[in-house]
Amino acid sequence: CFRVRGNCLRLLTNFVAQSSFALEELCIDCKKWDELLFAVQKGYHQDNPYHMRLHAADVVHGAYWFCKVGELWSLSLKGFTNVELFTVIFSAAIHDYDHPGVSNNFLIKTNDPLAILYMTRPC
Repeated sequence: CFRVRGNCLRLLTNFVAQSSFALEELCIDCKKWDELLFAVQKGYHQDNPYHMRLHAADVVHGAYWFCKVGELWSLSLKGFTNVELFTVIFSAAIHDYDHPGVSNNFLIKTNDPLAILYMTRPC
């Protein structure tokens, strides 16, 4: 068992994933899943004023609510499968992983190695 403080993303994502039964359906080992969530959580920089793990946990919560209670549920005729819900939740958890806290334009203008790596070049 781990402390709650600083583990909001890990705890919430784990709770939602386990409650969807997708881990069992996909034969995901719980220990490996927890190790993955720990690594994802570490990828959110706490010195980033917005794109930090609390923001990611908020997005996980919002995505879960929209899928289970909100409009997305009613738009789907059968609802979401466990695996589809798991996919939405995991995507929400990783959506800002390793976000540097500045815009793409800033990275390009400062010749940041990340911008250079992903810069689109004409053929």
